Amino acid sequence: MKPPYHKVRSYFICCLALLISSVPCFAQRNFIFPPVEYISTKNGLSNNSTFCVLQDHRGFIWIATYDGLDRYDGYNFKVYNYNPTDTNTLSPGWYKSMAEDKNGIIWMTGASQGFYSFDPVKEKFVHYYYQPGNSNSLAGDIGDRNLIIDSSGLIWLSTSAGLNSFDPVKRKFELYTHHENDNSTLSASNIVWVCTDDENNIWVITAANTLDVFNISTKKVTAHYTIGSVEMPGNKSKPGLYSISKGANDNIWIGSEYNGLYGYNTKTKNWKHFIPDRGRKFSLQHDGINVCLEDNAGNLWIAPIGDGIYYYEVASGKFYYSDKPKTEINSFIRDKSGKIWLTCDDIGLFTYDPINKKIAIVRNDAEKKDLLRSNFIVGFYPAGPNEFYFNGMNGVYRFNTVTKNISPFKILENGKDIFDGNANWMVRQDSKGIFWICTVNGLVTYDPQNKTHHFYRHIENDTTSLSAQPNSFVEDNNGKIWISTFGGGLDLLDRNTGKFKAFKAHSGKNSIGTNFIQGMIKDSKGMIYIGSWSGG
Repeated sequence: MKPPYHKVRSYFICCLALLISSVPCFAQRNFIFPPVEYISTKNGLSNNSTFCVLQDHRGFIWIATYDGLDRYDGYNFKVYNYNPTDTNTLSPGWYKSMAEDKNGIIWMTGASQGFYSFDPVKEKFVHYYYQPGNSNSLAGDIGDRNLIIDSSGLIWLSTSAGLNSFDPVKRKFELYTHHENDNSTLSASNIVWVCTDDENNIWVITAANTLDVFNISTKKVTAHYTIGSVEMPGNKSKPGLYSISKGANDNIWIGSEYNGLYGYNTKTKNWKHFIPDRGRKFSLQHDGINVCLEDNAGNLWIAPIGDGIYYYEVASGKFYYSDKPKTEINSFIRDKSGKIWLTCDDIGLFTYDPINKKIAIVRNDAEKKDLLRSNFIVGFYPAGPNEFYFNGMNGVYRFNTVTKNISPFKILENGKDIFDGNANWMVRQDSKGIFWICTVNGLVTYDPQNKTHHFYRHIENDTTSLSAQPNSFVEDNNGKIWISTFGGGLDLLDRNTGKFKAFKAHSGKNSIGTNFIQGMIKDSKGMIYIGSWSGG
């Protein structure tokens, strides 16, 4: 969220993980969030230079990197790279903002000319750019600027020539600019950054260091603000405005270059101003604010201009600070689970959990037989209000969230636990309460009522057996059982006969993209989505 004259920086997803270590400065010695997750090229990220991040309506995390657009499902990455022979691919460059419309299309702006739309279903990009002499095209350069989508689906773009709107249905552009001696127009035509509120307005930072409120219905500016005014007190000789973002509680947050952080509530019409107080503990210490995110509780995540991060706890009125990471954080998002994702320069992907504030780590202890037989945990399944099942490379385990007790979930054959020494990829229950466990040696079902189990294995030359090693399970809305496999395609189990039908990749229509399926999920409408190693 930087003005066009600001030095272009690489973006990264940084989480509050590194931030646990503190700085020799006020309000930082007890930064209250430990690390949750760190992701880099070692985990499959296409490039450690990442620019912006988005979570779509399906839960996928999208990261724009210097090598393309990455889709992350929590386990694996799919990368959409530039292909010079294919006009439907993304051009290389910096991409500063992303937004998803109501149809699931992702829109992106970047330092390369213009902006893009991306259809995740068709896996195609469309490039929109400035065309001199064509009034129905982008009006000017976007560069280090952003786009937003309003409630009606219009795309709004900050450009060097004015505020552009784009109707993706009609494919029509409109341009709004500064008009001399007309206070109902923008203060300047060079637009730096924009955001929407819930009152049908667009808040616009201009290159003239003004903050304008543009009404979408009337297409007129209803207010102009500058630093040094009654509403925004500060040093008017240093009026730089840096970023603007919509909060979770009718708040608009404005980061300045030299005057701290401003907030405005669109319901109460009240302003708030956080200024540096270097003589007081648990206070803001930086003059410049790069970006701010407000969570649902009203707490603030603040990235200053420079190193580190602040967390403002609204209940106590305290700022907590850490100077780690030693780089500038550029953007935040909050995903549907409440987890915070951060982007920053040359680090990788990080997340924080602001709800729990700390992570309980359970490790293998050879002296305690009720604990994990391995620290390698692949997944988990919430089987009840106080019970989780963990599956990993050396067993399946029950975990009681009240007693904190962990015990192996055992199924014995010939006196030996069939999960011990076995890689176990997934544990789930179906609508009848039957457990399904996908293991490296086959598919296991377990009936907790009758305490009986069945082991489905791949049998060579038997086309009605499990086709290959299973890795995920889905029960469709008709009660049918679908199993994804490593190399055998997609299997459908007939529960009455115990026989499988395999659906494998072929060159015709209505085919899966590859036989190497990574996993499956079912959405609220019953649609099953299949993720593969190379076929999408």
